[in-house]
Amino acid sequence: MSQELSSLVKYSTDTVDVEFDGVYVRITVKEGAEFNLENSLIDRLALKELLGDDKAPILIDARKNFSVSPEGMDLAASEGGNYNRKAVAYFTSSVASRLRLSVFISSKKPSVPTKLFNTEEQALSWLLS
Repeated sequence: MSQELSSLVKYSTDTVDVEFDGVYVRITVKEGAEFNLENSLIDRLALKELLGDDKAPILIDARKNFSVSPEGMDLAASEGGNYNRKAVAYFTSSVASRLRLSVFISSKKPSVPTKLFNTEEQALSWLLS
């Protein structure tokens, strides 16, 4: 990172809570979040404001119920949608979320390394290796 952060940075949007410790970004999906194109763009613009032109590993807690529009999926997989992302590790124990994310990863083939895990520990270990 081009800028050293001495403390945890936090912010929220309608769909996610975000924390950045200077090493990785943790995104927690809010219950009932709707990732349509507009919300997805807002989330990515907020991340760009936080990171500037830097990239960071992204850990996503996807244990809550959420929905994603086809346009939201396209953005999430695109180079532009992953501008600030080195890699993305999702974790969830929800069967519905696992199915949704598995289909997303296999069919949309995100532009950055992206994997799905059962636990936060597994996801973080892969993300930071």
